[in-house]
Amino acid sequence: MQEKLVKLWDKISFYVVFFLLLIFGSLTIMTFGFANISQEDNLRNVINEQDPTDFEEFYFKEYGCTFLQCLTSSDTSQVLFNKQGHDFLEIIKWFMLLGTIILIILFIIHAKTLQSMFFHLGFLGALFGIQAFFLDWFVQQINSVGPINFQELFRLFLQPVQPYLYGLFVIGIALMMAGLVLKWKTISSGKD
Repeated sequence: MQEKLVKLWDKISFYVVFFLLLIFGSLTIMTFGFANISQEDNLRNVINEQDPTDFEEFYFKEYGCTFLQCLTSSDTSQVLFNKQGHDFLEIIKWFMLLGTIILIILFIIHAKTLQSMFFHLGFLGALFGIQAFFLDWFVQQINSVGPINFQELFRLFLQPVQPYLYGLFVIGIALMMAGLVLKWKTISSGKD
């Protein structure tokens, strides 16, 4: 009975780490994207305002709240795109990347077999990477609305992460195939 509980706990904790890695990795990608958009020069290209003083007022506006407090209020949620938001995202993106790397290491340590580790890491990589294809297609479909050039906005969002997403997709597919080959060899040798 105790052995079954230990196996169940191992399986549950494996998938909890897998799920956390999926969430944390997605947030890391978003943080890098928004940090790139919120750079002053990049944001100037997105907002097609005729009057430069309007941009200055928007970008350097001081809010009476922290970044996270402002983000949760509909009145101040535009903090994501101003200097205050950019400074916060520039700091936090490296901590997000470090957290993702730590979760990957925990995931590797927690995997019971080599084929399971390869397959699940490959699945995650392919899942993250396939976003690049969909987002690239999505950017081509949208048009500018009002003073905001949405196509430029999404291009800036993808710019720092897109090459890595394509790489993750290719590496993910390769790791999944390696995991399947190892599983097939294990089954054909009669060890499973």
